[in-house]
Amino acid sequence: MDIAIDAAEFQGRRLMVRTASWFRGPRLVVDGSEVKGKRGRFILRNNQGQEVTVRLISNHIDPIPKVIVGNRSIELARPLEWYEYVWMGLPILLVFHGGALGAVCGVVAIQRSAQVFRGEGSKVRKFLLSGLISVGALLGYFVLLLILFSLVQGRNP
Repeated sequence: MDIAIDAAEFQGRRLMVRTASWFRGPRLVVDGSEVKGKRGRFILRNNQGQEVTVRLISNHIDPIPKVIVGNRSIELARPLEWYEYVWMGLPILLVFHGGALGAVCGVVAIQRSAQVFRGEGSKVRKFLLSGLISVGALLGYFVLLLILFSLVQGRNP
């Protein structure tokens, strides 16, 4: 998903953030082309020809990063509330019982829940969908566990 950045330094140009995906962090897009940067830091020329640093700061949970143009912070979306982070983070409890497999299932569920909370709809709908994602992560963990146990038992008669 692309989100427009309203920065006076780049008036008349299409400055956008491409939100984070599974394997890639957030990216900066200017006039339809992705800009290469280092560790979320991009150096662009503004409309007056001066260099301006644009930073994308990701917390690896929220797909929408914080944007800093020069020294000014630009809010692309409202910050997620603490209780939304707590609700989304519940599947990470799988790590205590499920180890690495539980952690993978938990992290996938957290990322999907963050996308739900960033989507459209009422808060009740978002919490219900996120809850279903958490239950799905738990069920997915047990299914994967059963598959792994059956593979191990099949090799050791």
